Amino acid sequence: MKILITEWAVRNYSPPPSSAQLKTWIKTGQIFPAPEKVGRNWMVDENSSRMPNVMLADIEHLSERARAILKSI
Repeated sequence: MKILITEWAVRNYSPPPSSAQLKTWIKTGQIFPAPEKVGRNWMVDENSSRMPNVMLADIEHLSERARAILKSI
């Protein structure tokens, strides 16, 4: 189920991050699955999680390795 990003923040953080911080996380792709804009509101899957940039870099690295392995088959 999709919920408001602010509601998601309250459920997952104490104290919750500010709206400005949430927008930064959205713009930099740190919330997965990615939130979607519905009218004026950002909606996110209630089971979404934040993946900091360091973790995102690791995933991208693994994706490159996976592509290389698939090409060699």
